[in-house]
Amino acid sequence: MANNYTEFSVAVSFTSKRGVTYAKAKLAAMFAQQEVYRKDPDADDNDAGCTFYAEWEGKTLILWHDEFGRTDHAAKFIQLMMKEGYVLEPVIVQWSETSDRARPDSFGGGAVLVTKDKLYWFVPYDLAMRKWRDIEKRRKRLR
Repeated sequence: MANNYTEFSVAVSFTSKRGVTYAKAKLAAMFAQQEVYRKDPDADDNDAGCTFYAEWEGKTLILWHDEFGRTDHAAKFIQLMMKEGYVLEPVIVQWSETSDRARPDSFGGGAVLVTKDKLYWFVPYDLAMRKWRDIEKRRKRLR
């Protein structure tokens, strides 16, 4: 059996010390809630909404995970900070999907463009298939 991983890392710059204080408090509450979910045998800890790690370097927050991270959780947190006015748009979060066994289609990744209004998701496979459909359309027109 193979182990599959989702890994990501993103640096998020905050506009003020007040924003850093707010984000630290919000993260502490989210991580506390995550612990509650972990103690409940019937709960899925992914539901708590913070399946990532957080480290501070001054006014820069590093969100990351090296095994089973949820990019959507990180993106939603960043978006919340944007809506509060503490992070400037845009922020791009990239992720990779890897496996400890070389199997077809077990590697990939993508990116999400975070704005205060919307999350825009990009997956290379989808982009490649869209390009292939465009190529097929052009070929049909040339016939």
